[in-house]
Amino acid sequence: TVISSGGSMFGGGVSIAVNGVIATNTVLASAEATAQRGSITADGDIDIVARNEAGIISTITNTTEAGGIGVGVTLAFNTVGYEAQNIFAQTIDVIAGGVFGTADPIVTSAITENLDLSAGGDLTVAADSNSFIDARIESATAVQSIAVAGSSSTIGVGAVLTLNRVSSITDALIGTANNTLTVGSDLTVSALERGTILSQVEASTISIAGGLAGGGTSVSVAFAMARNSLSAVNTAKVDTGQALNVSGDVLIKADRTALIDSEVSATAVSVAAGLSGTSVAASAAGAIAVNRVLGGNFALLENSEVTAGGAVSIQAKDQSRIDAQVSAVAQSVAVSFSSPAPAAALGLSIAVNEIGWNSTDVSATYENNDTPASLMAGQSIRMRTGPLVGQVFEYLGPTLSDPKLGEQNYGDRTLWRRIDRVQDGAQTVAAIRNGSVDATGALSIEAASEAQIDAVVTAKTVAIGASAVTAVGISVGGVVTTNDINMDVLAYIEHAQDLSASAIVVSANNQARI
Repeated sequence: TVISSGGSMFGGGVSIAVNGVIATNTVLASAEATAQRGSITADGDIDIVARNEAGIISTITNTTEAGGIGVGVTLAFNTVGYEAQNIFAQTIDVIAGGVFGTADPIVTSAITENLDLSAGGDLTVAADSNSFIDARIESATAVQSIAVAGSSSTIGVGAVLTLNRVSSITDALIGTANNTLTVGSDLTVSALERGTILSQVEASTISIAGGLAGGGTSVSVAFAMARNSLSAVNTAKVDTGQALNVSGDVLIKADRTALIDSEVSATAVSVAAGLSGTSVAASAAGAIAVNRVLGGNFALLENSEVTAGGAVSIQAKDQSRIDAQVSAVAQSVAVSFSSPAPAAALGLSIAVNEIGWNSTDVSATYENNDTPASLMAGQSIRMRTGPLVGQVFEYLGPTLSDPKLGEQNYGDRTLWRRIDRVQDGAQTVAAIRNGSVDATGALSIEAASEAQIDAVVTAKTVAIGASAVTAVGISVGGVVTTNDINMDVLAYIEHAQDLSASAIVVSANNQARI
C-alpha cells in the first residue's frame, strides 16, 4: 500500500503516489518410480506407484491512494514446469504470447523397463499427478482532490499483467520384458493427470476532482490482462514385447482433467465537478484474457500378447475446460453549473479461448498499419495494433486495390485464415496396436472427451455530462471474443494378431461444446 497526501484546498499543490509490485514464482518438480533390469517375484501384490503434487498459491493486493496523481502497477508471473526467466521476457510473453519461455515439465512416471515380473496377487503400475496454480490479484487506485478556490485535477492509473503457465507429463508404463509376465490376480496400469489454473484479476481505479470556485479535470484508467496456458500429456501404456498372463482383469486407464478458470475485470470511474469553470471527466477500462489448453491423453496396449481370466478394458477419458469471465466497466460524470461539462467513457473486453491449438512463428507480408497499393490472395497481415495484436492472417479473396488493412473484417473466414497457430495434436486415444488379446470376459476399448469453453465477456460504459451551459456525454464499449476447440477422439484396433473375448466394444465419444 502506498499513500500520498498533500496539495492545497485553494487550488495549488501536487500529490503523487506511484506503487509497483512484481511477483515471480517458479516450481520445478518430478516424481519417478522406476523398476528396471532384472526380475521381481512376489507371492502377493506388486505396486509401482509415483505421486506428485506441484503448485503455486499466490495472493497479491496492491493499493494506491493519492491527492493528485496515482499510479499502481502489478506484474505477476507464475510458472509450474517452466524454466525461470527474467521479468522483461515474461512481460513480453504476457502481451505477445509464446515469444519466450522454455518448458521443463513436471514429470510423474511409474515405469518398468527390461524387467520380468511375477505377482501372486495384483500388479499395479500407477502415476498420479496434480499440478496447479491458484493466483489472485487485486489492484485498487484511488485519487481525489477538492479545491475550495481554483480548479482541481486528478489522474488515476491502475494496471495488472499476469502470466500463469503449467506444463506436465505423466506416464504409467509396463515396458519391455525378456520373458512372460505373470499376474495372479488383477493388472492395473493407471495414469491420472490433473492440471488446474485458477486466475482472478481485478484492477479498479477511481478519480475524483472538484473545484468549488473553479472547474475540475478527472482522468481514470484501469487495465487488466491475464494469459493462462496449461499443457498436460498423460499416458498409460503396456508395451512388453512378450506374453502377459493375468488371472483376473486387465485395466489400462488414462484419465486427464485440464481446467482453466479465469476471471479478469477492469473498472475505471471518473468524477469531475465544479461550480464554475469547465469540468472534464474521462475514463477508460480494458480487460483481456487469453486462455489455452494443450496436450493429450493416451491409453495403449502395444506389442503384447495378453491372456486374461477376466475382462480387458482400455480407457482414455479426458475433460478439458475453460471458464472465462471478462468484464470492463468505465463510468464518467462531469458536472458544471456555469461552464461546459464533457464526459467520455471507453470500455473494451477481449477473450481468446483455445483448446487444442498452439502458437507458431510465421512471417507476414504486411502489418495492419501498412498502406500497400494492392492485396492479393496468399499474402498475409500481422496485427500490430488493435484487439487482435500478434495474430497473423492470410488473405483468401480476390485482388484488392488500395486495401484498408486496419478496417478489414479478419473474422470473415471466407476471406481470411489465421496462420500463426497450428493444431496441437490434442487427442484422446484408446487403442490396441500390434497385439493380441484372449480374454474370458469382455474386451472394451473406449475413448471419451468432454472439451468445453464457457465464456462471458462484457463491456459496460456510462458517460454523463451535466451543465446549465453545454453538456456532452460520450460512451463507447466493445467486445471481442474468440473460442475454438480442436480435439480428436480415437478408439481403434490396428494390426491385431488375434482377438478373443466374450464381447468386443470399440467406442469413441467426443463431446465438444462452446
